[in-house]
Amino acid sequence: MAKGLQKRVDKGLAIFVNSVKDRLVDGIRSGSFSVPPLTEAYRKEKSSWTGVDSTGGLVGLPVLMRSGGYVNAIKAIHDKLGWRIGFKQSDKNERQTSYDDIAKWLEFGTSRMVARPHWRPTAEYARQNVPSVGRAVMSTIRVAR
Repeated sequence: MAKGLQKRVDKGLAIFVNSVKDRLVDGIRSGSFSVPPLTEAYRKEKSSWTGVDSTGGLVGLPVLMRSGGYVNAIKAIHDKLGWRIGFKQSDKNERQTSYDDIAKWLEFGTSRMVARPHWRPTAEYARQNVPSVGRAVMSTIRVAR
């Protein structure tokens, strides 16, 4: 593929991947993913860091956020394998736990925590909107006549 064409294709893919990443991040920040509520014990622990509002909800933090580090670490990454949304391998929280591990625990649950899927709904959204990638790429390419 010609270099100029490859750059335009990459630009279109970058636009799409970044829009999907933004949708994921915005969904986590707004609490718009349909996830189960916190257990009472964890809600109490989390409220000790954030405070509780008048309705008993946590001040400023949706269920999927503890400190903001996880959501802030989500990136659109372009590497030798192509485009992806995720974390850099070195990204860890304050306890040195990798964000990849945290993502797996949140997405699929653990023996002590119910699943709180947010990656799978985002992947489904991306799959359903793949035709928009073609439109984004085509919008960057001028057809020679």
